Amino acid sequence: MATPAQPVAEFGGWKLAQVPAGWEQVPGFGLRCGPAGASSIGFQQEPLSPEMSLQQYGEVQIQIMQNVVPAAEAKGPKSSNWTGAEEAIEMAWRLLQGDRQFIVVQIFAKRLGQVGIATFTTTDIELASVGPAFRVVREKLTFQPEPLPQPEPPAIEQAGAQPGGSPR
Repeated sequence: MATPAQPVAEFGGWKLAQVPAGWEQVPGFGLRCGPAGASSIGFQQEPLSPEMSLQQYGEVQIQIMQNVVPAAEAKGPKSSNWTGAEEAIEMAWRLLQGDRQFIVVQIFAKRLGQVGIATFTTTDIELASVGPAFRVVREKLTFQPEPLPQPEPPAIEQAGAQPGGSPR
């Protein structure tokens, strides 16, 4: 069995020690339950501004979702523990699309100035069948991003120096 140091799947800083049976990896996205299933787990990450707390980040995500899908019902953000994270929060959404209800659970994990987002999505119809796979992923998933590259310090020009040359 893989260990967090030897994942079987990686999506940016997200490391997964086991892919559930019947699920397939989708490059650049995450996991999908079979080719026709509506259930998926997507992985993203982005830098987190030093001026913004993870809680504030979650609240901004709620505002964005409510602008995109005004009928979305949000629960959270609530504090969570996540392997590899300095801090983590979770949120849940219910979305109606026609006669289908979508359930979305998002984990926001902070580490090394970055936020990792794991988005578990399913329908009310598929929830019972994919619930065990979601639990396996939650148990086997860690957020271990590489440190962000440090910006290069600005070049200090010497008085009288020519670009690329030496002082006169």
